[in-house]
Amino acid sequence: MGTKRNPGKFDCYESAGPDEPMFVLLGRDPSAPLLVELWAAMRSDAGEQPEKVREAISCADAMRVELAARGKEPSHAIALWKVMGIDPSIAALVGEIARELARARAKFPGDNVTMLALMKEVGELSKATFEESRARVRKEAVQVAVMAMRVVLDGDATLDDWRANCDLDPLVER
Repeated sequence: MGTKRNPGKFDCYESAGPDEPMFVLLGRDPSAPLLVELWAAMRSDAGEQPEKVREAISCADAMRVELAARGKEPSHAIALWKVMGIDPSIAALVGEIARELARARAKFPGDNVTMLALMKEVGELSKATFEESRARVRKEAVQVAVMAMRVVLDGDATLDDWRANCDLDPLVER
């Protein structure tokens, strides 16, 4: 990570050609952390030096700190979906699900009883569909999506022995 006074190890100014185009992102720009993280992910996939990728991630983290100090929120990935031509309502829903997934994993970490929790959420969605407002139905549908994702991402350790007895692999690698 670099600053004006202390350029980083991978400072682009030093390695840029005399007329090579550049685009600078400042820490006060709400879009900057997300864009730097996107760059880091793409460069990592392309085989970039791990140290360079780590420096970019550190820079994105520092940009978030800078934004917080200025009382600003960083942009979310929904903006990227819009650039890719994805319907904004789908982007918003996926963002809502992703935020709820992060909240749920922080509040209830681990991999136990995710299938039971999914079934509980399906029941609540069913009840809400017949008895409650559209907003409540949406909230419950988001919960179902989150728990379905947790079954795929986190598995359910309470089912591992049963699946093994049925000659099935675990829901996730452990």
